Amino acid sequence: MKVEAADGMARGGRRGRPGGGRGGGGAPGSGARPTDFPLRLLVQSDMVGAIIGRQGSTIRLITQQSRARVDVHRKDNVGSLEKAITIYGNPDNCTNACKRILEVMQQEANNTNKGEICLKILAHNNLIGRIIGKGGNTIKRIMQETDTKITVSSINDINSFNLERIITVKGSIENMAKAESQISAKLRQSYENDLQVLAPQSIMFPGLHPMAMMSTGRGFCGAPPPFPPPIYAPMAGQGGAQQGAGDSQETTYLYIPNNAVGAIIGTKGSHIRNIIRFSNASVKIAPLEQDKVLEGGVNAGLGVGAGAAAAAAA
Repeated sequence: MKVEAADGMARGGRRGRPGGGRGGGGAPGSGARPTDFPLRLLVQSDMVGAIIGRQGSTIRLITQQSRARVDVHRKDNVGSLEKAITIYGNPDNCTNACKRILEVMQQEANNTNKGEICLKILAHNNLIGRIIGKGGNTIKRIMQETDTKITVSSINDINSFNLERIITVKGSIENMAKAESQISAKLRQSYENDLQVLAPQSIMFPGLHPMAMMSTGRGFCGAPPPFPPPIYAPMAGQGGAQQGAGDSQETTYLYIPNNAVGAIIGTKGSHIRNIIRFSNASVKIAPLEQDKVLEGGVNAGLGVGAGAAAAAAA
């Protein structure tokens, strides 16, 4: 089975992909390393011109001052109300660039009588639970420590073409920047933890980024090298097959390490439910005693039953 990262479809035509449709550039020597976790922002389309500046002067200044690379996806999703911005660099540099962007946005809002601005951070759905915390304790702590109000968009807003949710932060620019720093630190930690859990599977799929193992959709704002690997980039369907009336039923068996089963099931079955919902396939994990013994029984069996297109999506 050949699996490739999808190349840039955005939810409802709203968001750009990291590394594509850039309206800015990075400071010299600030190219993102493969281990960098990019900061993804969502801004109003009418703010993009101010962020870029005349002939790119403002965004060049932001990159020079922050030492971060800032990509404004201004050419993606023409006509959309919001545009994505991807910031690459170390955590402090990303926060500095974010703060400077907020300052430019507030100045533009003042000039156009649009009132207060807010910060919108894009994060993959699989990371959101760690930001909220048990009983909301993590997000409450961040709000208390930064004197901000933070809300998270509904899970119903995501679909198979976009698995990002929006974290909205309201407060002063200084406090919003502090909240971004804490949110990004938690997202980065969760991302790295998931990488470690899924690392064994990368041996079975050479060349496929481990985060693709957590995917459930068929398109996402991913980008191929030399940019950082797409964050939880979903796997594309085989040859873009479309499911139709004549689509034959098939069952696909996947063998995964036992220690990765929990990550696929998710908290209270959330991940596997999303896989089923997005792919329209039946997904079952075989009980341990029914597994085929492979390498001393270290693998669990995962059965996917559906039409060919749905099975590929799953």
